[in-house]
Amino acid sequence: MLVLLGIAFVCVILFFIFFQKNNDGVTIIGIMTTGAIFLLVAWLSTKSYIENREIYNSKDLLFVEGRVMKYCSMPYEGHADETFEVNGVGFVFSDYQQIGIGGYNNAASHGGVIKSNLYVRIGYYNNGERKVILQLETE
Repeated sequence: MLVLLGIAFVCVILFFIFFQKNNDGVTIIGIMTTGAIFLLVAWLSTKSYIENREIYNSKDLLFVEGRVMKYCSMPYEGHADETFEVNGVGFVFSDYQQIGIGGYNNAASHGGVIKSNLYVRIGYYNNGERKVILQLETE
């Protein structure tokens, strides 16, 4: 995600430099706005990565083990979350919710490994919004 945003940022800068030479105010505002958006996304992604790494390394994860039940996959187009339970513990995630949260969020429709009746061992923590999967072992 950050790589794509970085490429978009460079493209916008090049556009403003080469095609907006007569309007220096617009060039500066465009570059500053694009840079601010890039820095915000980079900060959110880095912050969640550092928090998740600290939780993982502190051994404060909760673990649940068993078969995936009540599985509902996310359609390829998105617009829904992937949901399932393991031994009564519910999980919800989407490929489209990754900025600022982190953890495992790869839906089966986009190559993820979780599917109905799969035996799993999941290490997770509750961040107040959802259970963030930081460790996933499958059969």
